[in-house]
Amino acid sequence: METAYQSDLPLPPEIVTLICSTLPKPDLLRLRLVTHRLHDAATPFAFRTFYLRAYGTAATNFSSIATSARLRNYVKEVTIDTNIGQDYEYASNESYEFPIGFFNAIPSLRYFYKLTKLHLRSSKYCGNNKREFEWAWIEEDWPFRWRILDTISHCMVGLWTRTKQRANLHDFKAKYLDDGTEFVAGVPEHLQELTISNLADYHDPNLASSKAWQQSLRLPHLQGLKLLVTTEYHRSQHQIRFPQERHEFFQKLTSTWLTPSLGDFLRTLSLYYTEYWG
Repeated sequence: METAYQSDLPLPPEIVTLICSTLPKPDLLRLRLVTHRLHDAATPFAFRTFYLRAYGTAATNFSSIATSARLRNYVKEVTIDTNIGQDYEYASNESYEFPIGFFNAIPSLRYFYKLTKLHLRSSKYCGNNKREFEWAWIEEDWPFRWRILDTISHCMVGLWTRTKQRANLHDFKAKYLDDGTEFVAGVPEHLQELTISNLADYHDPNLASSKAWQQSLRLPHLQGLKLLVTTEYHRSQHQIRFPQERHEFFQKLTSTWLTPSLGDFLRTLSLYYTEYWG
């Protein structure tokens, strides 16, 4: 049982809240263990943002928060990063450990229906592993990226189900959390900002024909869209190559990513490319 001097802070609630809003996440998590009052003040800020990484315990923690009806309501901003760790060097033909837990956790995004900001970050190395000429082996090739975008788009518009998960990956068998009464999937209707870092300069016909993806770009409160585009990787950096997919990507940009209807609600559009535009 807490003593009076432990539970009663000599500060008004608004000051305690202001202090909590400035603290880093590790401190907030520790603060939740001090008193009931600090627990209640720190919790909304401790779970306001979440960084879903493809290594460590991030995938397990992400799914655990999704199963908590109380904690998932605090999540306002999510970053999904495909990087499997700083010790791994991409596009180096090293042995790549596929992030199974990460892919199994992504569908849990559909339970964070109070989300306002979503950031997707892939490897800067993209390409097609089926080319005949000499390219380095690419971990995050077209099917890899399509799987992530397909899953996320269906979660964003409240359409994700096991049967609608169309994008399949070779040698990957999904094992999702069983749906139960504690899961109430919703639509992040208040999503205001979407950022995609290292978007591949490849026109994916699957993505272009996806109704879920087109709907996700037309959410009523989406006001900011940031697209940071990367180019196909070649191990001989001094050689200039212009794959046909790159030209097709830019030719169809206005009918896929930047359709006129996108401007109905959009207020900020940020575009970046590692090469030339067009």
